[in-house]
Amino acid sequence: MWTLEGLGQADSEFALSLLKDKDHRVRQTAIRLLEPGFQSGDDSHLAKVAELMADKNPRVVAQAINSVQYLRSPDANDQILAGMLANENNDFVQGVGRLALNAKKGGRGSRNSSSLTAAGLRSFKKGRDIYNSLCIACHGKDGKGTPIEGTGTMAPSLVGSPRLVGSHDAAIRIVLHGLTGPVNGKEYIQQMIPMKSNGDDWIADVLTYSRNSFGNNAPEIKAGLVKSIREATKDRVNPYTIQDLAEFLPIDKRQMKGWAYSASHGGHSAKRAADGRLDSRFSTDGQQRPGMTFTVDMKESRNIYRIVLDSTGSARDYPRGYEVAVSADGKQWSAPVAKGRGTSAVTSIAFDAVSARYFRIKQTGSVDGLHWSIHEMSVFEKGGKVQNVAKAQPKESKPKPRPANLDPKNPYHLVATDETLVIRSYVADGPARGISVGMPNGISYCFDAEKAHVVCGGFGAFMDVGPDRGTGRGRGGRPNRTLGTRFSVGADGFPLRIGAKAPKDVQFRGYRRAKKEDVSFRYDVDGVSVQQKISPAKAGVGLAYQFTIEDAKSDVTFTVDRAKANAKSTKGKWNGNELKLTPAEAKSFTVEVMQKYN
Repeated sequence: MWTLEGLGQADSEFALSLLKDKDHRVRQTAIRLLEPGFQSGDDSHLAKVAELMADKNPRVVAQAINSVQYLRSPDANDQILAGMLANENNDFVQGVGRLALNAKKGGRGSRNSSSLTAAGLRSFKKGRDIYNSLCIACHGKDGKGTPIEGTGTMAPSLVGSPRLVGSHDAAIRIVLHGLTGPVNGKEYIQQMIPMKSNGDDWIADVLTYSRNSFGNNAPEIKAGLVKSIREATKDRVNPYTIQDLAEFLPIDKRQMKGWAYSASHGGHSAKRAADGRLDSRFSTDGQQRPGMTFTVDMKESRNIYRIVLDSTGSARDYPRGYEVAVSADGKQWSAPVAKGRGTSAVTSIAFDAVSARYFRIKQTGSVDGLHWSIHEMSVFEKGGKVQNVAKAQPKESKPKPRPANLDPKNPYHLVATDETLVIRSYVADGPARGISVGMPNGISYCFDAEKAHVVCGGFGAFMDVGPDRGTGRGRGGRPNRTLGTRFSVGADGFPLRIGAKAPKDVQFRGYRRAKKEDVSFRYDVDGVSVQQKISPAKAGVGLAYQFTIEDAKSDVTFTVDRAKANAKSTKGKWNGNELKLTPAEAKSFTVEVMQKYN
């Protein structure tokens, strides 16, 4: 095969014909023959090679991974993940996959899930789907924020964010309860809205993806951790501010550079453990043995409660065992405040908050052929005073309840947190008899009560009700202003038709909302009663219309301009922009209308 390649006779058609050969060496070589196309960015043969990610021979799978890694597309990343997930118990394939995912040149560049477990990889893949259907609108495809001409970006960058990568405590709290106010001294038009209406797995998945994409690398988030923080913060009403999150964020690297570092082995490189660079490291310069120590003088007493050791750049150099002791003077040391074993490239050491100037990490394990390395160390400090050795961390303070809103400085900027908000008033650029509805996951919409249909959707912050309306109760005042970003629902007039002709008489009959439930609207179409319950779409930016039409005697047609919005349904058949349903199907069906990206 290589002789034919040298003679210029082994083209892609030749290689494709051999991908299913009985001999694994032939299949492996056929993939190699297709590799130059991948190197040039041609993904036309990706689907064929991807079929071999489930090959019974691990060398074929490894070759498929090594070849497709040259493509920069998310699809290539998916296929590498598929190959790893199909070979969860094969260390060879796992190693090849991690190297491919960690590639900086010729690979996917911004993607880095190389240190995740098999379960973490599955979570990463689910999280990527969530991010691409929802978060991408504000944070952008590259995680740097969606650009706004002349004003920066819609939301803060996720690239290297200490709130995301440096602290699972902060990241989970932000997704659960939202974030408001300036970030790094800058205001953004789209603030992070609460997402606590979503399940623990959903939050864990999207955070695992974000913490391991865009060049980030951090441990996976598990649903159990989300559940515990959800419970600890269940009484919180308001979104967090950066000041609220201070104790959940690592001490600034600029402060840490002023500390003193020493080590029993490899002391010349000790300061590299906190120089803010993942491409440098502290190393013991010898294989791990019990008794090796790494000592830090923080120059003043601090209330520390967690130390994170990141050895991602030398992924197997994590401590096989550790003990942490503290001291006020660097001479008299406490009994260990923490003991444990490292199991992956990032070792998070948590303990009850303790006041100390010095801390020392002792390596207690042993492994041949591997150094103990620290590429970056993070230290977390508890606010306020604590005992010298606290027996338990203080519970998170419960903020005083206040009306649900996004910005503590502006009580007229509303956001739905625990329950759906309904505002009956005229909205700027909206219908005169508009009913605006904001739902807890940040999706909103405007329903035209005069014409009995949804006119537009929105995501992000909900409503600026202005001082004329107080906290948004009642009627009257100047037009309200939507704060979020609008999206089209593909509505060009009333969308339902019962029978062959356009409806002559549409009568709005009202709406119903139970606490913490979605709003249901009722209206008559030529004498036939229609109930429409509106919820957020299951995934992404969009709305789910749950229709109940009990007494239709003729076929029902639902119309949406699919050039302006994506649409799918649980029943019926689509013909272009029209969904056709029989009377039996129309008794209960759901249509999802999603934001369409250009």
